[in-house]
Amino acid sequence: MVGCGLPLPALFFPFTLADGERLLLSSDGFHNAFSDEDLQNLLNETDSPLGSASAQAWCQKAQARGSVDDVTVVLVEIALLTGDTPKWWWALAWLSIMVLALLPWMLL
Repeated sequence: MVGCGLPLPALFFPFTLADGERLLLSSDGFHNAFSDEDLQNLLNETDSPLGSASAQAWCQKAQARGSVDDVTVVLVEIALLTGDTPKWWWALAWLSIMVLALLPWMLL
């Protein structure tokens, strides 16, 4: 757990996303600004593919709603790719996820 100073163990819960499902990972500064229904609407209203522009717009919405805590969002969705997808694409996808995850610390 980041920021609490307690040595808490990480919990892991494996799951599989089905085609069309999206995963939203966020800090309390983000999700406390929205109701569950608001979050569902954000996910449903955002076009595919999800990207950094979507994450940035969502963070700005949280700040506009008065969030005073750090606002962090990671958006994940399954891309339907063919078996001949080049290796550079996977590297780019991984790098994009890492940038989104580390963006709040890079802006400090």
